[in-house]
Amino acid sequence: MFDQPLSPPPAGARRRAFTAVGELADVRSFAATEARAAGLGDRKVERVVLAVNEVATNAFEHTTHGCIVTIWTLPRTFVCQVDDNGRFGVPPVRRISPSSGRGHGLTLVDEVADLVRRHSHTGGTTTRLHFDRP
Repeated sequence: MFDQPLSPPPAGARRRAFTAVGELADVRSFAATEARAAGLGDRKVERVVLAVNEVATNAFEHTTHGCIVTIWTLPRTFVCQVDDNGRFGVPPVRRISPSSGRGHGLTLVDEVADLVRRHSHTGGTTTRLHFDRP
């Protein structure tokens, strides 16, 4: 039921490739600029930036080619997609515990985005983040 193929982004989607962890500031800037242009308020922009940064960070830490961030808007939704060449397994269901250290970023992403879809395929993993917009 989960991990189903996703439809391709629309033709007008904005896309940028990032290859190194040193580009995380650019990833965040790209996400923030596009979120503001889509009419999202400051709190929602912060959520977008947090989620995109976390997924991109995982791509830099766990894959070999960085990631591609693709962003578009739908009538009531702002969408950020992060593609990388890594494979994503089924994550364990668990609560975030402040004392347990690292490893909770994707759980946090699931909490700040309005909808998260992930699909592992032969080319890697696609993570699509949906945020409601006015």
